[in-house]
Amino acid sequence: MRRAIGLIVCAVGFSGCFTSKVLVTVRPDGSGTVEQTTTIRPADILRFQKLASPDTPAAVLDPAAFRDLRRDFERSAQSLGRATNLRLRSSTPIETADTIGWQLTYDFTDMSALSLDLLPQIPGARGFIAAKGDTTSTRIAVTLEPIAGGLERYTFRFPKFGMDPAAEPPASWATGPADEMAALKTLMRGARITLAVNSAAPIVRTNSPFRQDNRVTLLDADIEQALFSKQIGTLATTPLTFDEMLGAFAELPGVTLAKDHEITIDVHDPSTDLTAQTPSPSTTPSQDTEIYLAPLSSTGGRLTVGPPIDISTNPGYDNQPSFTPDGNQILFASSRATAGPPRDARGGRAATPATDIFRYGIASHLVWRVTNTAEGEFSPVLMADGKNISVVRVEADGTQRLWQVANSDNARGETSVILPDIRPVGYYAWMDDRTVALFVLGQNGQPSTLQVADTQTGKVEIVASDIGRSIQRMPSGGVSFVHRERRSADPSTGTTLTIKRLFKTSTSSSVQVEALTAPPPGLTEPYLTWMSDGSALVAVNSTLYRWRTGDSSWTPVVNLGGFGLRDVTRLAVSPKGDRIAIVAAAK
Repeated sequence: MRRAIGLIVCAVGFSGCFTSKVLVTVRPDGSGTVEQTTTIRPADILRFQKLASPDTPAAVLDPAAFRDLRRDFERSAQSLGRATNLRLRSSTPIETADTIGWQLTYDFTDMSALSLDLLPQIPGARGFIAAKGDTTSTRIAVTLEPIAGGLERYTFRFPKFGMDPAAEPPASWATGPADEMAALKTLMRGARITLAVNSAAPIVRTNSPFRQDNRVTLLDADIEQALFSKQIGTLATTPLTFDEMLGAFAELPGVTLAKDHEITIDVHDPSTDLTAQTPSPSTTPSQDTEIYLAPLSSTGGRLTVGPPIDISTNPGYDNQPSFTPDGNQILFASSRATAGPPRDARGGRAATPATDIFRYGIASHLVWRVTNTAEGEFSPVLMADGKNISVVRVEADGTQRLWQVANSDNARGETSVILPDIRPVGYYAWMDDRTVALFVLGQNGQPSTLQVADTQTGKVEIVASDIGRSIQRMPSGGVSFVHRERRSADPSTGTTLTIKRLFKTSTSSSVQVEALTAPPPGLTEPYLTWMSDGSALVAVNSTLYRWRTGDSSWTPVVNLGGFGLRDVTRLAVSPKGDRIAIVAAAK
């Protein structure tokens, strides 16, 4: 009898009458907010304890107990943020004559890394799920991905795990003497759990029957009505899985819960609306750039980009991303603080830290430092041996050469210069494991040159003069570059930009060059990237344009402005073509 009352207390997860309302709002870029309002009637805690254990003193809670509960709320709020990719924005205590609680607002930047607990995070909660294994998680997994038809899909997957068959069945939770059950029912009056999702973008379709405009209810449970219904008395055996238990609860009065425990919500992908207004470009280049990572897909010739997430999250310079060949990591250059004072290449105290190389793990969402030197390193690329990373290093005297650094977690690993005699190197691209194309800055007013070097023999060949900064390896093994060609001897008449391809042939020891196309209008320094299908991408402010062999012009394909990105410059596409890294101004 007393055990049955205790089981009800555990079943609802709390000691006392409570309410928990959680609303998740998702924006088209995958960011959003979680608003949680929770209340408890403290006096009911002792009444519950009195029912479960007659020896509990019948006294009201003293002020110290109120303070303890408030501290529990605050700790719960902080731990929820750390565990579920949430950042606590605000917390407001609730205190009336008979109720205490908390209003919490969290922010998140990446919905796909979000984790929502099906059971509310409230102090005093006690687990009632008897899992078959050692690990039990009642969290809902969340994903966000682009799908066909210019849509994005939010997916909420409810937990699934085996239940202990020896555990008490749901019917036992509301079993006991009539007077005690009546008292318990009175204490449970008003208890409610609500979990809902609101989409900032119009919902096109969902498999949930519980949709109202742009809001979908994942769970709404009137605890009193559900636990004291006749239907719960029929649940005399313990479900084999937690999913089966949810299915049984979905049949109870007062419970709103879809029978399909993988809820999908489809909304329009804002990047497909090429007519929408995009953010205005800055009049001056932004010094605060971030690297964003987004899903990428190409189906039936249609390119789709999913919501980008900020993977560098650093005030200041973050740039030059490159994927590792397995597509699992991104190398990039970043200027960020270290444990010591800011450094510059000449040993003095600089206003900003020197630029170092960092590595981002796509699965882990973690960033590791690769270099930590007094010099500045740029343009990281994992070399063919997989053991070293090639970089452009700005040395102590300002010399810029191509170096290699160890690909390890030791930020002070071995380094060595690759081409000692070629300087000043600005940018580069590997044609194969020994041949590299280099952007070499001109000296004494001379234009930059494109040079091809053999790292084993040291042989160097100058291929072109007056080139742009974008030197990119192509899927074919060639390298693209931008060639500036003056229309006349008079500089005021302007120049013509042509994207060209540098490649090797089996019949000649020298490299060959051929023209491909002109860049889209309005670009003076285009930065290209190449997809695995051989098509090229370039950004004009917030719009991505694509060009394929045989096309007479570039075609706008993606509006990154729909995700709030502007001033997009460099791009990088993963080897499988399923992700794109985007350098843009910080939001």
